[in-house]
Parts: sequence; C-alpha cells; structure tokens
Amino acid sequence: MQTVTLSGFAEPPRDSQVTFRAMLAAIAEPGLVQRVELALDAPAPLGRALASACLTLLDFETPVWLAPGIGKAAGDWIAFHTGAPLATDPAAAAFAVLAEGDDLLPLDRFALGSDESPELGASLLVQVRGVAADAGAVWFGPGIETTRRVAVDGIDARFWPARAALAPLFPRGLDIFFCAGDRVVALPRTTKVEG
Repeated sequence: MQTVTLSGFAEPPRDSQVTFRAMLAAIAEPGLVQRVELALDAPAPLGRALASACLTLLDFETPVWLAPGIGKAAGDWIAFHTGAPLATDPAAAAFAVLAEGDDLLPLDRFALGSDESPELGASLLVQVRGVAADAGAVWFGPGIETTRRVAVDGIDARFWPARAALAPLFPRGLDIFFCAGDRVVALPRTTKVEG
C-alpha cells in the first residue's frame, strides 16, 4: 500500500495570514490578480493558490462540496487539513472546490443565499488554466475605479451568460475565486462582466 504524504502549510499562522490577505485583496479589488507565493506541495489537481485558499478558508464549520475532478487524494488532503465537513449536495455547501474541467453549470445548484441572509451564498474556489490582467472581458462594479480587463482561461463560454442571469437575484448570488498556479482573481456577485 502506497503512503501519501499530507503536508500543509510550513508555518500555519503566518501562511494563513498571507493567504487571507491575498484573498481579501482579490475580493476587495475584483479582477486584480493577486499572488499567493508560498511553498506548498498539495496533491494534484490543486495548484498553490487553490490549496492555500482551502487551508485558509475552510474549517470544521464550513461544509465544502468537492467536484468530481478534485479526486480522492486531493479530497482526503483537504479533509485532513481543514476538518471541513464534506457536503454531498452542492446546495448544502458554504464552499465548493472545482478543478479545471469540472462543469460550473448549472450555477443555481449552489447555495445562493436568501434576501434576508445573502451572506449564505456559496463561495466557489475554481482551478483554471490561467488568469491574466489587461486582456479578455471588461469587468466593472464596486471595487473597480472604472473598468478592468480580465481573461480567465479554462472556463466554458456558457458560464458567463449563466452568471449574468443571476444578477436580478442580487443581493443573493455567488462569489467566485479563479485560481491558477500561485495566482488568484476574485469575481464577487457585485461585479458585472461584458464581452
């Protein structure tokens, strides 16, 4: 039987703070690419930013749904290090972790919150091929002075109109973090995307 090494953060308090600051900066300034530059060896398909986000944001009080592409080794790693209860239904999860190639659709299968408690909308942590500034679609809204151009490589084109269809539900909705390697960019429910 092969043993799997389950290493997490080298310095958990410091590394969690570094990651939390990057995630907070990403959500405060949508479309601005942040870096999570930590030495972390997580099982595939988890990249450095996605693995760090899991270790920082998930805990025993945050049910998490793992998409099929995450796989058993990465799922076991997340469960071991975070203690987060695994949800079998995406609608019951506070967080969802998706690997490149997992289908984000339909978006309304995730918890969208309610008008009384919009904060109960899920946050999606999504591994993608790449994120880049100054290219791609135009993003605008709170936290963006005028507009930002952002390219997310590895997302099905059907995702963008499906996300736009959620806009009338505001303040309900989803907050999404796209992670690629050590880079992360946030797409909160308040941000609009064109093109």
